[in-house]
Amino acid sequence: MEGFDSMMRIAMGYSLSTAYRLTDMQQNRNQQILWRKVWKNIAPTKVKCFTWLVVRRAGLTQEVLKKKGQIIVSRSQLCGKTEETNSHLFLHCSFTSQLWSLFFSLTNTIWTTPEHTADLLGCWIRRGGSKRRKKWWRIIPLCIWWTSVEGKE
Repeated sequence: MEGFDSMMRIAMGYSLSTAYRLTDMQQNRNQQILWRKVWKNIAPTKVKCFTWLVVRRAGLTQEVLKKKGQIIVSRSQLCGKTEETNSHLFLHCSFTSQLWSLFFSLTNTIWTTPEHTADLLGCWIRRGGSKRRKKWWRIIPLCIWWTSVEGKE
């Protein structure tokens, strides 16, 4: 019965505004983690800016252009098979997948690609190794994303 009383006290003090505040705090924490992973990186500034657009899904992919009212036939510029979305272009396109596969095979890494770029960057950590190695590990997603766009042009 004691557990029930403590649960009721917690439930009584819990409001919708508390839930919004907690959700907002969690989102801010996630944004700060992503911010650090992008901006506290050894990549060149133009690659960091580009990565920030990728993670926030703000780059001018055909998906974004359609949302802004542009009338276009949305096909991936890299593979021409499916609609060009942020996730497709930087994670799931056959061209980009080959880059990821090459990297994973060279490093003997087993990896399941997440659905979105922010998810990938959020869980992209290197356990063990020197500080120098960790710095280089953090730059890999940025390099692959930059290379996939450079390959497009």
